[in-house]
Amino acid sequence: AYNVGLGLDFISANNWIVGVESFFMFGTLLKEDPLSIIRLPDGSIIGKNMLLAETYLRERGLYTGLRIGRLFAPERRRSGLRVTLGGGTLRHWIRVQDDSQSVAQITGDYKKGYDRLTGGMAFNQFIGWQHLAKNRRTNWIIGFEFNQAFTNTLRDWDFSLQRKLDERRTDLQFGFRAAWTLPLYLVKPETIYY
Repeated sequence: AYNVGLGLDFISANNWIVGVESFFMFGTLLKEDPLSIIRLPDGSIIGKNMLLAETYLRERGLYTGLRIGRLFAPERRRSGLRVTLGGGTLRHWIRVQDDSQSVAQITGDYKKGYDRLTGGMAFNQFIGWQHLAKNRRTNWIIGFEFNQAFTNTLRDWDFSLQRKLDERRTDLQFGFRAAWTLPLYLVKPETIYY
């Protein structure tokens, strides 16, 4: 899965970090197939026009949360080891895409019975390097990120399993994060928003 997002942080004079962030998740590799109930043995789906339908499953999600942390850097510098912890909410679902719009079972509100919409509390940890140049031209963050979410289904009924999915889930992600930052210096150069 891939993430694209935005964040806003305040870095204090003694390098404490407080911020907010939100990112959108997307991908194509799924472990679940909610359309298995309407597939033929060979994996294809027949549309209303009695032709093979072009259907695709895509991962989608949205995380929004707060973070706190610390920048471990020499005094009066903004480049160094960055460690943050965060918490917020995560919602994720399976986007069912029917390009031919010929499969009656996944049109309109019926599609919600297959999307496995899930949401709940999430936590985020990051460790990496932050670089804010004195000339303000090269400003970036790079490192490793870890995410854990404790979620439940947000749908009343799942059509493919023909029941409510009431099991609690633990969704884990880890990966590499790279960010370009735009620092905004206030009155004192030691205080930076980005």
